This record gives sequence, C-alpha cells and structure tokens, in this order.
Amino acid sequence: MSSKSTLSLRAITDLVKQGEGSTLEFKRSTGELKGAMQTLCAFLNGAGGSVLFGILPNGGSGGMMITASRWRTCPRRLRSRGSRS
Repeated sequence: MSSKSTLSLRAITDLVKQGEGSTLEFKRSTGELKGAMQTLCAFLNGAGGSVLFGILPNGGSGGMMITASRWRTCPRRLRSRGSRS
C-alpha cells in the first residue's frame, strides 16, 4: 500500500476484518502516534505494513474525531521522524 494511496471504505473494512498481524496494527487514536511511528519503523525494516487509526484492538471502531489541525500535523510529524538518521 503506497503512502499516497487512498483507501475506500470497503478496503479499510476488509483490512479490519483481517485483524492485527505482522503487517497490520490498529491504534485507538492519533494520541498513540509515537507507538504508531515505532510500528511503522518496524514495518519498514521488515515486509512492510499498515497502521490504522481509530480502530480498537478487537477491530471495533474507536469513534475517533480528528481536528483539521491534527489532520495536517500527523503526516508532517511522520515525515520529520522518517528523515532523521
């Protein structure tokens, strides 16, 4: 899955049905961004993978609300972490 790709609701639903595994992890909210970044680093060092926000460990919806500001800053924070050596 490309970082520039857009997933349909059906594609996201299919991923959630698969459950967490070696290439998929769920995070309750963007409040878990640090943990998500650690997971993404592990995925990048392995076979790749995806992190989905707003999903509970059991696959249920976390009902997360995200502000426009957070929507802009999350990708920026991920990019800035990724450029460090």
